Amino acid sequence: METVTIGGHTFQPKWIKQGADVDMTSFAEATAKSLSQLSKTQFRNIYGEIKRIQSNYENNKQSIPLLKPKVAYMYARAEARMRKYIMNFKKVFDAAVDQVSDKASYDNFCYLMEAILAYHRYYIEENNNR
Repeated sequence: METVTIGGHTFQPKWIKQGADVDMTSFAEATAKSLSQLSKTQFRNIYGEIKRIQSNYENNKQSIPLLKPKVAYMYARAEARMRKYIMNFKKVFDAAVDQVSDKASYDNFCYLMEAILAYHRYYIEENNNR
């Protein structure tokens, strides 16, 4: 697995396998800050699919491997100037989803994505209020 470091914080597989800690929230914040140029809609589309799977994990778990191509598609559709930001997200996303092995680890994956989305929203609003 490629090491993913953003803003001086490195992704730790234990966050998906064992659960969140303070370092995970710092990583989520650094990731979101690096993505603040992206629109809310770009994330909401992927996040909606993540939550759909979580809502009925046993019936939807076969869709987990299809999440990576959806993020790749998001990258492919993006304007050239936005691709470097989406690539940062794709690296984090791929590293995290690769650690999912069961319902508990999927829930932990969801927590990381939720934290990134929440901080992303925060930084968008902060940038708009300047």
